[in-house]
Amino acid sequence: MINNPECVACGSRRWEDLGRRMFRASDLERADEYTRKRLRVLFEAWIPRALEAEFAFVMCGDCGFVTFVPRPNEGELREKYRILAEQGDPGYNAAADDEGEDRRARALFRALAPFAGGSRTRILDYGGGNGRLLLPFARRGCDCCVVDYNDSPLPGIRRLASVLDEVPEGARFDLIVCSHVLEHLGDPASMLCRLGRHLQEGGFAYFEVPVEIWKGPPRMSEPVTHINFFTESTLRILLERCGFVARRSGTSRHPDLRRRMAVAHVVAQRNGASDSTDTGAGVEETRRLMSPSWAARLRRAFWYPDLIPGAVWRRMTR
Repeated sequence: MINNPECVACGSRRWEDLGRRMFRASDLERADEYTRKRLRVLFEAWIPRALEAEFAFVMCGDCGFVTFVPRPNEGELREKYRILAEQGDPGYNAAADDEGEDRRARALFRALAPFAGGSRTRILDYGGGNGRLLLPFARRGCDCCVVDYNDSPLPGIRRLASVLDEVPEGARFDLIVCSHVLEHLGDPASMLCRLGRHLQEGGFAYFEVPVEIWKGPPRMSEPVTHINFFTESTLRILLERCGFVARRSGTSRHPDLRRRMAVAHVVAQRNGASDSTDTGAGVEETRRLMSPSWAARLRRAFWYPDLIPGAVWRRMTR
C-alpha cells in the first residue's frame, strides 16, 4: 500500500484531508455477495490478518482529484483481479437485452454519432466487457472491437486482445471508447498515453467516469472497486496531461437510470491545440460538490425525484 501517492491527474503530492472511513472484517458476514468478494481482497491480500482498516480520503490541493490513502500499488491491484477471478466474479458481462445497458449504448451512440465516419469507422472499446456498448455501431456496419479479459463478445463485436499491450502496434482506430475504466486503474496516465497511440490522426476518443463526490467524500461499502474519484475538471486535467485535447465535455446523470450517480464525459482528440486546463478550477469544482449550493441540490433532486418524499417534491416543483 502507498501512503503518499502521486496525484494521477496532475502529478502533485499536495494532499488535503477530506475525512476517514473504517472498514471491518466483521462486515463480511452482513455484506451482499459483490461486496463480500471485495472485502475478502482487502482483508486477505491488501491488509492480511487485519480486523479493520481505516482509509483517509484526500483531495489534491493543486487540481482537486480525490483518492484515499493508503492506496493499493500495481501488484496489489493485480492480486485483486486474480482473487476475484478465483471467486468466479465475471466482471462486466451485460446481457444483450439489459434495458439499463441499452440506455447506455444509445446515449453513447448519440454522443459519438457526429464524430463517426459511417459504416467504415473502426471503433475500439477499451475495457468494454462483451462489447455491449458498441452494438448500435455494429448494427450500422462499423468495425467494432474490444480489449477486455471477457472472452465472450456479443455477435458483431470482435475481441482484439485481453490487455492493451497485446494490441498490434500498428492498429489504428477512428473512435476509441473508454467508459467507466479510469476509476479502477492504479496508473491511468500510463494507460492513456499508450491508448492514444492507437488513435487515428484526426480521430476521437470518448471517456466517461462516475462522479461519486457529493456532500462529502465518496460513500462506498468497500474500498476495492474504485480507487480514483474524478470530476469533469479533473478528468480533463488528466487527459491533457496525457496529450489529449477536450473538444466536448459535460456532467449528467448516469444513462442507466438504476444507477443513482452522476457521470462526467469528455470527447477528445490527440495532440490538438488547446488552452491549458486551469487546475485551480478542478479544486473549485471538487469543493462545490463537497458543499453543493441549493441550485445544485435542486438539479440533483430533479435527476432523482423518486428519492424525495412526495410532500417535499410537490413544494419544490410548484
